[in-house]
Amino acid sequence: MSRRFTLETAEKLLPEIESRLREAIAFKAAFDEVQGELQAVAQRVMMLGGVLVDREKIHQNKARRDQCAESSRTLSRTFKSLGASSRTWIQAS
Repeated sequence: MSRRFTLETAEKLLPEIESRLREAIAFKAAFDEVQGELQAVAQRVMMLGGVLVDREKIHQNKARRDQCAESSRTLSRTFKSLGASSRTWIQAS
């Protein structure tokens, strides 16, 4: 549930929210990049009818994707604890 803020309180929270928003945007970009790489590999394998893949790289990419997703969830909880709604920061990104 969103809280109501005084102008002074809101202005004090803005630097932290801006910093967290930048982090969220960076995590989203990293997540999208890794997800695209994983989809490209999957499509390549499917188009070739099977191929040997670098399993270590796939595992690293999946771990990186999962880490970005978890970091995004953590930031979402942080926004909620500050009283900013998820909808607000998602629309801003």
